[in-house]
Amino acid sequence: MSAPLTHQVLAAIVGNAAAWDDAMCTTAGLLMDELRPHHWGDEGARRIAETVQGHLRAGRGFGYNSLAVELPDTARTLQAIRATEPLENLRLGLRELAEQGRKQDVRTALRKADTDLNTLPALTVASGLAEAVSTATSSSAGYRHVSQIGSVVEHLRAMQDRPDSVIDLGPELAPHLRWGGLPVSDTDGETLIICGAQGHAKTALGIALALRSARQGHLTHYDVLADASAYQIRERMVHTIAGLSLRSGLLLNASVPPRGSWPRETVEQRLSWADAVLNGMPLEIDDSSPDMNQHELRTRLALKAARGVRLSVMENLDHMTWDAREERLERRYQLGRLTQIVRQSDRRTGHHTILLAQANRSAVEDGDGIPRRHQAADSDQPSRHATFFLGLFNPNVEKGGEATLEIKGRIDKNRSGTTGPVNFPAALINPNLSTPGVPS
Repeated sequence: MSAPLTHQVLAAIVGNAAAWDDAMCTTAGLLMDELRPHHWGDEGARRIAETVQGHLRAGRGFGYNSLAVELPDTARTLQAIRATEPLENLRLGLRELAEQGRKQDVRTALRKADTDLNTLPALTVASGLAEAVSTATSSSAGYRHVSQIGSVVEHLRAMQDRPDSVIDLGPELAPHLRWGGLPVSDTDGETLIICGAQGHAKTALGIALALRSARQGHLTHYDVLADASAYQIRERMVHTIAGLSLRSGLLLNASVPPRGSWPRETVEQRLSWADAVLNGMPLEIDDSSPDMNQHELRTRLALKAARGVRLSVMENLDHMTWDAREERLERRYQLGRLTQIVRQSDRRTGHHTILLAQANRSAVEDGDGIPRRHQAADSDQPSRHATFFLGLFNPNVEKGGEATLEIKGRIDKNRSGTTGPVNFPAALINPNLSTPGVPS
């Protein structure tokens, strides 16, 4: 019967550490970070591993004799390790041990979920399972040596050489973002908040950004967390692509005048073309949970990560709710915690989330009407966890009639670029001013 892998790994470390230089000791200690304490199996092996790791980090010498003095109650385990053939490839051994531990953690989470289903709602169990599996399968390493985090030059070269490495958010936002858009990677996504009062272009901008992302071939989600339906969002997307106002769709036989290279045609012909264009995009809409709580949010984020979704627009943050059975919180703190859940997922998976948020009444009444960070959803808590905050003000609301005035905006927070004013063309809310097929 072969010795346990934990013993083989520890035999390789304890038996060879005396001959290692400082760099090798540091590397071995960092590789051990990938294992959680219970991954070492029995209590004796765990205590020996933790003690060895402490010595490696501190650069102290150790061996079987010193460990026997330091940990006298683990003598039997130390003896078994000493009699074990050391593993030749320590790096591979530690990685395999970490993988075995992750699998066991997933099994434990599944067993707990199966038991919880006897007493808890299915959605609550699914939420806990999604969080537990995410924790189990992510790296357990906290501190990492800087050399393990990755080469700056290699990262910059990859961003430069890959044509699809950035999700283009359009000419208005590009100058304010470090990469001219949102980088496509497997870690450290952005969490953006677009805030405005009702009728002040939040949904219009969310739709425009979702269409831009999907046009570039990135799997994109639009989550309807409000009173709208999936059909209403799709209808607005089709009219945006067609360059027609929603009112035009009621008169299918009406004639659309020529615009640029586009000939005169009927509304039905233009909308049919836009319908087909939209159908060809990697874009999905979900309106199944208009008042999504934290459990539904966690499971939905886990689904996005599993399917490789690159960008999601969630409309509206204000319609998210909180199941108080998990924790009792004031509404303002609920919104902050919900945003924090999104942020933690984005940071871990590389997924980007655009949260649309209602501005409170004071945002319109004060100053220039552009919401500031503390005026989102009556709380400053969501913006604490976001990496980007954009406030919007639509002057056309006050003017009435056909919208022809620019949408005013201000970037109030931006982790990866500059802040300041930014304006969007009136075509954002008035497709009649746009060229069909050209992003707003």
